[in-house]
Amino acid sequence: MSYWSKLGKARTSASSPQAAGQCDRCGGVYTHSVLQWQTDWAGNTMVNKRLLVCPKCLDVPQQQLRAITIPADPVPVQNPRPMQLE
Repeated sequence: MSYWSKLGKARTSASSPQAAGQCDRCGGVYTHSVLQWQTDWAGNTMVNKRLLVCPKCLDVPQQQLRAITIPADPVPVQNPRPMQLE
């Protein structure tokens, strides 16, 4: 008779035990060291979304949420002399 493990995809070992954790997106149970923090762009920096997700559920940070960097204005001319039209 077979049985279903409650630990899902978490690896168990008697010689080197590791903690199990649950993915915040799919609810699957994995070894805690496999789970990763989900990050995304917010302005010029990456922000931790505080979601521990499995590798299958990990999203690539969206470049559309990144701030546009506009170059500085050119330095103005000191003491400009406009042309005199006759």
